[in-house]
Amino acid sequence: MGKQGIAWIDKASNTDYIVVSSRVRMARNIAEFSFPIKLSIENSQVLRDMIFKTFENDDKMRAIYPEDMCKIDKDNLVEKHMISPQLAKCQDLTTGILINNIGSLSVMINEEDHLRIQSILPGLKLHECYDKISALDSFLEKKFNYAYDPNLGYLTACPTNVGTGIRASVMLHLPALVATGNISKSLNAIAKLGLVARGIYGEGSESLGNMFQISNQITLGRSEEEIINNLNNIVNRLIEQEKKAREYLVEQHKTVLEDKIGRALGILKYSRKIDSGEAMQLLSELRLGSELDLVTRIDAAMLNLITHDIQPAALQLIKEKELSSSDRDYARAEILRERLK
Repeated sequence: MGKQGIAWIDKASNTDYIVVSSRVRMARNIAEFSFPIKLSIENSQVLRDMIFKTFENDDKMRAIYPEDMCKIDKDNLVEKHMISPQLAKCQDLTTGILINNIGSLSVMINEEDHLRIQSILPGLKLHECYDKISALDSFLEKKFNYAYDPNLGYLTACPTNVGTGIRASVMLHLPALVATGNISKSLNAIAKLGLVARGIYGEGSESLGNMFQISNQITLGRSEEEIINNLNNIVNRLIEQEKKAREYLVEQHKTVLEDKIGRALGILKYSRKIDSGEAMQLLSELRLGSELDLVTRIDAAMLNLITHDIQPAALQLIKEKELSSSDRDYARAEILRERLK
């Protein structure tokens, strides 16, 4: 599992510093089965096997059986944003995962809904993500009878997903808005426009390293195009606000900014023990300094890879053994020193 491709890392370019990734996911249910919350284990396996059989001759989509995976491998798929924390923890149902070879498209089976189809790509590529899941959705809709109401649209386990079943999100790196004290104002403004800001791993997670996941809250009564375009437009406004905040910091506080970034680089390059919270914050400073050419530029793909590799499950896969929290702090510092030589 450690060698699974990750498109938001592998395909990142040096225009992807502020917008780390885009994700669009679609919730669908099969009419003949109860929603997962009421689904029996036996029927969950029948449903999972039906979906897997549909892809048995598809050499681009790999079927993964979570019951055959260890906890670390499942947690690493969460860190790669291929599956949700909820699916990784699920023990009440037979679940399944489909992932394409480059890690840009995945399907979760028997999470909150029967199907969670998602695409994740680097940078601001919401339309490209939607095109990918729409094509897969059309393929599946020809094979299965979706739960659908002519008035409400696609039926989902959570009422907030009823309608299109679409949730679009963008992972943004907004250190200058945080540093200038404007982040709360910006996030409050988008909340009034029907969007929500979450942490790095979605609902219930915290924001680490000045990373914010911005997504739509409403699916009912709006078309897929409206949802995507609305988020795209608001994200572009946030990008402009972040750029203006960066310009202000460079013009008014350049020496302080350079010192902060230089100290971050020094700690990352030479520390012998570091916890994930401090590492994420220092990598945020380095990401900002790299884009502003205040340190030797490190490309966005490498920064994304480092951010992934210092997460708990990734560290243990790299070291090929289980590590205590303290041992992970030592391993994390070692990885950072190697990557930032």
